[in-house]
Amino acid sequence: MANTFFVVLPSNVSDYPDNKPNKYRVHLPKPIEFQGGNWEDPIKKRRRRDAREVDTVPLWVKEFFNTYPHNYWEAIRDYEQELEQHKVKIEEKTKQVLNEKDDIQKEEFQQQLDHLESLSEGKKKEIRLLTEEANKRDRLDGRLIANQFFEQHPDDYHEQVIKMEINIIVRYIELEDKIKESREEGGKNVRSGEEIQRFITSIKRMRKNLEALESAIIERELKISRDEFNQQNSNTHSEFVQKFFDDHPVDHWSALKKNLGDLQELHKQIREKRDAHSQEQDEEEKNKLK
Repeated sequence: MANTFFVVLPSNVSDYPDNKPNKYRVHLPKPIEFQGGNWEDPIKKRRRRDAREVDTVPLWVKEFFNTYPHNYWEAIRDYEQELEQHKVKIEEKTKQVLNEKDDIQKEEFQQQLDHLESLSEGKKKEIRLLTEEANKRDRLDGRLIANQFFEQHPDDYHEQVIKMEINIIVRYIELEDKIKESREEGGKNVRSGEEIQRFITSIKRMRKNLEALESAIIERELKISRDEFNQQNSNTHSEFVQKFFDDHPVDHWSALKKNLGDLQELHKQIREKRDAHSQEQDEEEKNKLK
């Protein structure tokens, strides 16, 4: 915490950025920084720094997180496993170099070893960059997640949210299969247990992001909070959920996935119809599209 210290501010020195007097507030010790004559909150400073660093993220890193928007930690773990396998190859090649008697063959093995070590360093750097970006994304609050989402999907956000819901269902189905396999093995496979935990962590992260987006959409379209929406519709929701599970006691996952797929297609048709209506110049044709 360079240039950071705890201080008790007197009543005539405000800890607010606008420096307005605040004599009625009891000032408690809090970490602040002194930067060029201004008191600065470290948390706000970090958020501004993260915002500035968005454009410095390499393109391949952005593409990685576009490919794995919710299970990026699992993908990074796969990279780490590849690195471990790569280390085994380096150890084997090192033994070849040490044991080889022929100078020409030894030189060839050494060149291969140098190449493997260079690849290993590259993989380590990639994993480090991906891990740093993953940690940044984990720190994003729900509002920032929603803002970025709406920027990326200004017109088809309903379809994208439903796609996320379907992906979560797929992960739940995969998780149930993994748990079933583990039970059949007697729960003795350590790797299987670690994989199950990875699935659970992935689902939690996906649900967290989904809830943030659903809350933002409710506020955006209905002008109420998620809690208010749930409270207003709690009875209807409960009845619908109960009926759904009564109708689908066994195949609830597949039925829910199908329902969401149909809903996604409906939103797509609505969006396409809306776009066609806004682009149509002829009033008569425009009225037909309503």
